[in-house]
Amino acid sequence: MGGVCMRQPRSLPCIFQFFRLSATVGVFLVVCGWADDARAVQDAEGQVIRLGPGVYDMDRIVLDKPHALLEGAGRGVTIVRVPGGIIATAPEPVIRNLTIVGNGTGVGLTLRDVWTARVDDVEIESYGTGIVVELTTEGVKEAGGKTQRQWPGALTPGHWGSRVTLTEMRGVEVVGKGDGIVLRNLLPQGNKGKAGEFFTATTFWGGHIKVEGHALIIGESVWNTKLIGTFIDAGGKDAIVMEGKARRLTLIAVAIDLSNQKKERTGANKLVAMSNKAARTIEYFATNLKQEEIIVRTKRD
Repeated sequence: MGGVCMRQPRSLPCIFQFFRLSATVGVFLVVCGWADDARAVQDAEGQVIRLGPGVYDMDRIVLDKPHALLEGAGRGVTIVRVPGGIIATAPEPVIRNLTIVGNGTGVGLTLRDVWTARVDDVEIESYGTGIVVELTTEGVKEAGGKTQRQWPGALTPGHWGSRVTLTEMRGVEVVGKGDGIVLRNLLPQGNKGKAGEFFTATTFWGGHIKVEGHALIIGESVWNTKLIGTFIDAGGKDAIVMEGKARRLTLIAVAIDLSNQKKERTGANKLVAMSNKAARTIEYFATNLKQEEIIVRTKRD
């Protein structure tokens, strides 16, 4: 696998720097440009990738070490064309200050079984789904035993206690023809409050979601989702869908715009809850949403 950084021509020859990052991202990076403004840096003590200004081509990026950092020089300044997306599978990743571009399929950013993830000032374009945040049984295994220190609340080897997964996204923009953000809890027990349960808490600060699919899907047994100051530009399907066993959605100063629906897709709603119990846990403040615009039904559009 390989990657190439393609930049605007300069009057002097490009300086090529090669970094073998197999332990970090599983790809070669070829960085074209001056060493001080376009570079890929790996920290041998952890998993740190810094990309300077430029356009980078990669198959995918995998962040599989705790406390990983993927950082660019700014949205629209560092552009990573990565059809396989970014996949984080270890606690406490930080991803910030870059644009990632896909080919219209797949997932742009996957956060799987992470703890206190932070995504700041990231633009995600042209994927089948922009962002997926999910809990799986693999995360349960990682929470105990040899990696128990990675997860707050883990007790003894082979045993994992109740804990909360915290994900924060600030200034994130998702643009594409598919769905925007999907939250999933794939644990068989869900969020029942018993010993050993994971409780989800995902907060979006600001940002812009402009997609033709659903802007936000809150899956079964996903709890405590907050949007604060987010602008949703819905393109045809119901903007927000809350599955029947999802709980506690809070919208604060959120704008949901349905004006860009395609003519053949009119009739989409701002918010659909798949059960009355889910609908009763929705709160909204300073948001262009009325109680009668919260639709309860058993099937998605």
